[in-house]
Amino acid sequence: MDRKTRIICWRKTIGVIFSAVFIFSGIGQNGFAQSENNFEYEIKNNSITITGFNGIERDIIIPDKINDMPVTVIADSAFLRKKLTSVILPDTVTVIENNTFSYNRLSSIVLPDSVVSVGIRSFSNNRLTDITFSNSLTFIGMFAFDSNRLKDISLPASLTYIGDGSFTKNQLTSVVVPRSVINFNSRAFETYVKIQWE
Repeated sequence: MDRKTRIICWRKTIGVIFSAVFIFSGIGQNGFAQSENNFEYEIKNNSITITGFNGIERDIIIPDKINDMPVTVIADSAFLRKKLTSVILPDTVTVIENNTFSYNRLSSIVLPDSVVSVGIRSFSNNRLTDITFSNSLTFIGMFAFDSNRLKDISLPASLTYIGDGSFTKNQLTSVVVPRSVINFNSRAFETYVKIQWE
């Protein structure tokens, strides 16, 4: 191999190395799916969005941080149909998106005061008998807690939006709704549920 050929080959090798470095340096940046301790996640704006779970555990604790970044969002369908019996949410989570915990076996849930929004069908079709609501909660999406076993609930004074069907197919007979609620439709509850405003 003459000197000119060796130079060309060396340049090609350097090009391949730089390409590989460029590709792998993107891992961990915004939009790339990753996994840690069976939690799948994405990095968005220096915070973590949990996008899925590939473990076999039925009782889980969602971490408050991954790679020293706060877990702030639980994405659409992240824990859909995982046969979960209990979940502990960190006090860094602000948004729980649509269908996030639907079709599990949860009997109770504590929404930490960091949570401001729960999405459409986020906890529907579980076995919930008890909910501790966030004192910062402003938004409850349509059918968010539909098809559970709730008998009594106390909605927080921070709440401004209750979507249609949010608490249908439960065992509620009466409910207290705060006057802070701006968007409200009686279809959020069964027709026989007594609604008291305060």
